[in-house]
Amino acid sequence: MDNALRERFDVGEACTQIRSFNQDLMLAATDFLTAQHFKPYEVLSEEDAAAAILTIDGLWSTQLFREPRGRERMFRLYREKAGACARYLQQLGQISLQESPGDVYRIARPLLAVLLPPDEAGRKNYSFATKFFHWHAPEHLPIVDSRTRRAINALQRECKQREGIVLSDTAEMGGRSYIEEYRRWMDFYSALLKALKPEDRERLLAAERDSLPAQFRIQNSLLRILDKVFYFRGAPP
Repeated sequence: MDNALRERFDVGEACTQIRSFNQDLMLAATDFLTAQHFKPYEVLSEEDAAAAILTIDGLWSTQLFREPRGRERMFRLYREKAGACARYLQQLGQISLQESPGDVYRIARPLLAVLLPPDEAGRKNYSFATKFFHWHAPEHLPIVDSRTRRAINALQRECKQREGIVLSDTAEMGGRSYIEEYRRWMDFYSALLKALKPEDRERLLAAERDSLPAQFRIQNSLLRILDKVFYFRGAPP
């Protein structure tokens, strides 16, 4: 899988896509505004949690409005389990997604369940939960998005991978829970990170660093930078 990914993932093309993403001022501003409410691997205060939920739902189109008082429910669930979230985030900071995706998933599973409780009625806000917690753990937790999903699925199929691939659509879940499917995202990004040579990483980081508008400049993780690539690639034709 690593060799196939290395052959199929065009770093030069990815750098071009990163630059195109960052040159869209609306997208660059979205990252910048979101980052203001988070301190990586720390639990948010009540005020920052409220601002972060509003920002992600408003700017990232996670559609919490589809559920009456959906934002308020996310806030309540998060604050009720703030102590547990702090422990999970501390544990994540001690391991690597690249080397130990299974260990990261073991911690991410109960962390995501904070906002996706299996025993509580209501809409399952899978994409929102991954976006919200990505900014808590930007080196460990991938963002789930329909555009990114399509692009990753296409690349895995190009690499002739058939088992454990990211599904092209949530309609294909086939009885799996969202949290169960999240493991596939972690395995994909772990494999891709392993496949990248040091000079490839530096090219991707440089493309990010050099193309962000000065007023929106933040230090994104390589995981977030790769997410930009697949978001760009997954745009509708």
